[in-house]
Amino acid sequence: MRRLELAFLLLAASPFAFTLGPYPEVGWLLVCLGLALLYPYARSLAEYCIAGVRLHDWEVGEWKLLRELPGKRYEVAAVLEVVTTSGTLESVEPLKYALVAKDLVEFLASAEPTILIHRGEDGLHYYLVLRAEGRSLEEAEEGLKTKVNILRRSLFTYNLELHPRRPRVLFETLGVREKRYAWREWLAAVVLACLSALLLYYLPLIGLFASGVATPTCIALVRARLGGERRYVVAGRWWMVESPEAVRFTRSEVYHYTLRVSKHMTSRASVGTSVLLRLRPATLREQTRLEKRAAWRYVMATAFDWLGTTVRAMREMERLQRRFSDIPEALFWCSLLTSNEAVKADLDVLGFSTIRAFTPYPVVQALFGWSGRLLERPLEGLFYTLDLAFFTPYVVRRFMFKGGVYFGLNEDGDEVYV
Repeated sequence: MRRLELAFLLLAASPFAFTLGPYPEVGWLLVCLGLALLYPYARSLAEYCIAGVRLHDWEVGEWKLLRELPGKRYEVAAVLEVVTTSGTLESVEPLKYALVAKDLVEFLASAEPTILIHRGEDGLHYYLVLRAEGRSLEEAEEGLKTKVNILRRSLFTYNLELHPRRPRVLFETLGVREKRYAWREWLAAVVLACLSALLLYYLPLIGLFASGVATPTCIALVRARLGGERRYVVAGRWWMVESPEAVRFTRSEVYHYTLRVSKHMTSRASVGTSVLLRLRPATLREQTRLEKRAAWRYVMATAFDWLGTTVRAMREMERLQRRFSDIPEALFWCSLLTSNEAVKADLDVLGFSTIRAFTPYPVVQALFGWSGRLLERPLEGLFYTLDLAFFTPYVVRRFMFKGGVYFGLNEDGDEVYV
């Protein structure tokens, strides 16, 4: 069950515990649990609407991003764009594309990248954000160079090139603009603070919750307006994938749905939208844990004759066999977000469970690699290789010249030059 739904369910059940149950403490316990689950969403929404969103803690250089980590460690990041030279989706045989996609996903995931697929005015772009840590800046930079060189050689086999890009493209793709403060923001902060004080007097528990939302919001507003801290507004509505639920994909499904996602992303209607993925390999322990959970669910369902749970357990066990199918698939941790409604609809059709993000905080945290424990966070789930095959670099069309003799418009409405 989703965290937000569980919070509202607990809050809705608390009045019945107060009136019908012999122990009113149970009602207060339900209220406390519901407010605790609701807090990250309420704080994120209030802070974003009044003070704006904090983007990152990096030092932005000309070509790199730098930051210091706890324990006197350093992290270096670089932005690269994957450019298609001659390999395109249409050039791959439909029944062989699943094999190509498997290799590409596993090559990319080995570098633990953040992938940003953005439809700009000049076409579709496929960006990678690669990071490396070290006890010194030199060690971190050397690790980043090694990671980039290994990935470049792997992608070159599939006619894909890596080109460095300046970090500012990340801000441009998100549609970031600096937050402007007017009397409305100050009025909202004052009203929120006064309301929290009143609730603390009349309803202490609710007032404590409201104060926990109002205090960091007002502090963020003061620091942004008077302390020089920069806050921003991020354009677009975003959806997050909660979990993939498809049992398996056939080879033809992988190809045709990748072609469908590519068509939706490259269309003129998708200008300004993006798909964001953050990948890292999962361990064998995670696979074992999934197998044990499915087996335990099946045992309990058959013992108590729960038909629905039995069917669900059988589906989970069948999904776990993807490791041993004709295309052996690896397991990855992935956060998948999109601001493209057509891609969101495709994900729903493909069996992905999607939810709406309240604020841009999940996107910002996934892209820039920081975590706010008391803010709305990006969802992370376990995906098999072909769950991610729809977002390989092959969704991008072949590189086209931006100047020369004007030839006309292609099927996506972009200008073609020769």
